[in-house]
Amino acid sequence: MVIKMNILYNLPKRYKPGRPMFHENGKVSERVRGGLENVLDVYTKIAEMQSRVTDNNLANYVVRNVYIVGSGARNNRIDSDMDLLLLVPRLDEGSAKNIRVMMTLMFFADKPKPWAIDVFIRKEDIYPDRESIEVTRQLESLIDQYNRLLLSPKEAISS
Repeated sequence: MVIKMNILYNLPKRYKPGRPMFHENGKVSERVRGGLENVLDVYTKIAEMQSRVTDNNLANYVVRNVYIVGSGARNNRIDSDMDLLLLVPRLDEGSAKNIRVMMTLMFFADKPKPWAIDVFIRKEDIYPDRESIEVTRQLESLIDQYNRLLLSPKEAISS
């Protein structure tokens, strides 16, 4: 028996695979910008839900740095998946793993390789010797936008 699980979610950007992750000048492409925006949109929603359930302070979910890792960092391949590393220094390992499961179901599982986004969430880079490209500065306004959204006061949810 094969069980497939898909999560339907209205993502803010159309993801554009089939393009390199970086332009020749080293600037991130729309593939990275759109992919990261979709990931951050989902990440903030999951963080908000998880924070309520686990009584975890939302400030612990703030993303400090973002890296492209894997083949995108090594070779800028258009036919590979995009591997994103989100560094979230105050988030506990269990919460990070739980969020990663949801992100995998949405962005990686059952996707053709060029459409897949593999999201890693960690306090620090546990493989500092592997090739990676930090994109935090190039996408700082986008990261800040979602961190502000995460930390903004929310309307009380009535049952």
